[in-house]
Amino acid sequence: MKKNVVRIILIVGFCIGLIISLYPLISNIYSRRNQIQVINDYTEDIKEIDTKQIAKELELANAYNRKLNQTIVLTDPFDPSAIDMADDVYYDILNYTDDGVMAYINIPKIDVNLPIYHGTDSEHMLKGVGHLVGTSFPVGGIDTHAVLSAHSGLSTAELFTNLADLKKDDLFYIHVLDDVLAYEVDKINVVKPNETNDLKIVPGQDYVTLVTCTPYGINSHRLLVRGHRVEYNPDLEKQESKKANNDVWFKEYIKSIVSGIGIIVLIIIFIVVLKRVKRVLRR
Repeated sequence: MKKNVVRIILIVGFCIGLIISLYPLISNIYSRRNQIQVINDYTEDIKEIDTKQIAKELELANAYNRKLNQTIVLTDPFDPSAIDMADDVYYDILNYTDDGVMAYINIPKIDVNLPIYHGTDSEHMLKGVGHLVGTSFPVGGIDTHAVLSAHSGLSTAELFTNLADLKKDDLFYIHVLDDVLAYEVDKINVVKPNETNDLKIVPGQDYVTLVTCTPYGINSHRLLVRGHRVEYNPDLEKQESKKANNDVWFKEYIKSIVSGIGIIVLIIIFIVVLKRVKRVLRR
């Protein structure tokens, strides 16, 4: 009877340990699958739009950006009140699919492929990247500066967790409508939430800044990674993305092995301790 109880305890302990150790990995895989599905749906929907409709959507975004130059008001991308500045016109632009997705971003260096949503409300920020209301729509053009933010350090999704790994000259890509915009990282800095000068439009420039909270678990500051527009090379994006996928697969494989070894070690320790306790009780 006692042996059966011990055996049950070991099995239950093993299962609990396995679930706890693999939860972040499994959850991230699930989130990534959903994100890719959203991106695929967006891509297919865009293919069905005729060129006239695409031109209309683009002109609406450009008109909004031109008007924005005169009325821009910046806030912390993670301030819940930031979304209050959005009007109905904002949500109608680049929302042809009527699901809040305006574009998607690919960051090959850290294997990030995420949908970009209108606004930075909590619902969108848990499943992708939020576009900061009051900044340019990410359609490119001179005198524009789009600000895109996402969480980091979540156990359920990776999102911008590895944004700090980006270095100057790294590239990221914005896929919007039927176009792809390439940006090269040229500035990386850490600021306080209320310091928004680096998010302003710079005359004559075409910028996109990626934002996340830092440091992990404290979130007292904001990591800003800015990129300037460069010529798009589709072959280079494919090459970088393929390399990133291979690197990430290897890292996830190592994580699984380490998790498995950790569980085995814990079980061995548990068995050893249990045997010693039984010996003491027998005496």
